[in-house]
Parts: sequence; structure tokens; C-alpha cells
Amino acid sequence: MLVASGSVRLPFGVTLGGIYTLRSALPVLAVSGSATLADGTTYLNRDGSSSYYIPTVNGVPGARKNVHNTASLLASVNAWRATWNAAKATTANPNPYPAISASQIQSSKYNQLDARLSKEISFGDRYKLQTIAHLFNVFGTDNFGGPGASQVTNALSSTFGQLSAALPRQQGELAVRFVF
Repeated sequence: MLVASGSVRLPFGVTLGGIYTLRSALPVLAVSGSATLADGTTYLNRDGSSSYYIPTVNGVPGARKNVHNTASLLASVNAWRATWNAAKATTANPNPYPAISASQIQSSKYNQLDARLSKEISFGDRYKLQTIAHLFNVFGTDNFGGPGASQVTNALSSTFGQLSAALPRQQGELAVRFVF
């Protein structure tokens, strides 16, 4: 994660400041998951559990593997889904677990610039009034994730790889502070 901040004093007693935060995407993982078919039948994985991690190209079966390379993870997830297709396909639903495309995986990367503009007005030697304007996420970047959000890791889910929430695109606030 990279965080950079700074401020500059402008003419007429105005201060402009900013904070830039940048983080690469968090690793993605996939668990074998359980599946419920249209008739209500719930299937767990071959061992009767839904918590095994899907091995990747160089992974160990059943071991947790955080993957930064989404392409290798998708290859493993789609191979896993194909084995379930072979086992669970019916005439009415010949492809219950279609392949997941890379465009379905939402990135948890974080890229945000926050800005602050303030002006201080003095009243005598002791009293000051500060007016402050904040703008958060100046460029309106979609930052998926955030506090309490989670990414769907069940490889058999139709929403695999999607995040449950996004942070607000842009927010602003105005404030007045009296200093004495």
C-alpha cells in the first residue's frame, strides 16, 4: 500500500491539501463450495465438505492458496466446475455450472485521492474561525471491498469472484471550526 500526502499554502490564507492512497488487488482464493440444484438437492464436494480450497497450477489439494494470477485461478475453478457439470448434468439442465469469464472477477484494488481546502479567519489575537471543505474520492474511482465486504469464494456459485460491496464513489463535507 502506498499513501502520500501533502499540503500547500495558497494566497489569501487558503490551504490546499491532499491524500493519495493506492493498493494493489488482494489475492483471490476459491473453495470447492456446495451447490443446490433447482430441485432443492444440495451437494457438497466429493468428501462431503464445502471448505476445501481448490488447488491451482502449483497448489496442494485441500490447502489454502492465495492467488494473484487470476488466469491460473480461473483455469482451476472452471476445471472444477466442469467435473461438476459431468456429474450433475440433466436433460433439463445440461450445463448447471458454466465456465466463469475473467470479466466476472471484481478487483479489490484501491485507488483514491482525497482533497481538502481550508481558510482561516482571525478575530483578534486569540480567536480563529476555520472553514473547511473535503472531497473524498475526487476522481470517482470504483473501489470494491471495504469494511465488512467479502468476495464470493464458492467456486460453484454463479457469483464467484464478485465483491459484496463498493465504497462510495464521491463524498464531500463542509465544516466550520472555532479555535480559541
